[in-house]
Amino acid sequence: MLKYVLAFISILLGASAQIMLKKGSGALNGVKGSLVDTVMKVALNPFIIGGFVLYGLSAVTWVAVLSKMKLSVAYPLVSLSYVIVVIASYFIFKETIVWTQIVALAFIVIGVLLLVR
Repeated sequence: MLKYVLAFISILLGASAQIMLKKGSGALNGVKGSLVDTVMKVALNPFIIGGFVLYGLSAVTWVAVLSKMKLSVAYPLVSLSYVIVVIASYFIFKETIVWTQIVALAFIVIGVLLLVR
């Protein structure tokens, strides 16, 4: 059971990193100036930094998952990040979710449930 908890934590950290990077990317809208200015704006953005930190934590946690679980079972679990990101995008960024996305996400969840049985 612990291996699935660790996997979910890693997946949640990765999905959260994606949300942070998206939030940080808004600061780049309309950036003018040199490449150095753009790089500095990215490097100093707290959301971008937070996103990379969360990805790092996700990777460290994932290594622990891989030490406890077959890769052929663990890796497909990562697809749950799609579900998490779509739901978070709906609430945080007010993105629209269409019925085809809901069906696709349901297939992902069903696939993961079949995999872990």
